[in-house]
Amino acid sequence: MDCNPCQCAADGQSFSCTTNECMEKDDDVINKDVEVFMKDEGVDHIEKNSEVVCKPRVIFHIGCNTCHCNFDGSDFSCTNKPCPLPKDVEIFHELKSDCVK
Repeated sequence: MDCNPCQCAADGQSFSCTTNECMEKDDDVINKDVEVFMKDEGVDHIEKNSEVVCKPRVIFHIGCNTCHCNFDGSDFSCTNKPCPLPKDVEIFHELKSDCVK
């Protein structure tokens, strides 16, 4: 796993790399069923009534977005891609538009 890009020096004899904290990307770490503690207000509302909101250093998905839990499980960050509608919703919209014709 190499999440710190390196760059060669002008002399071609040495290099330097970033020193970011790397997240593990092994399949063992990706947990598709990780529980994120949420209230009934909706999927965007995250309940933080405990100190742990996700399993430390785990990569998981909420919809089509990839999330990374931090080192102690106290917080996580996710990509913010617009997710496609589930297939059953798309079919419902198609049926609804067919009925309106």
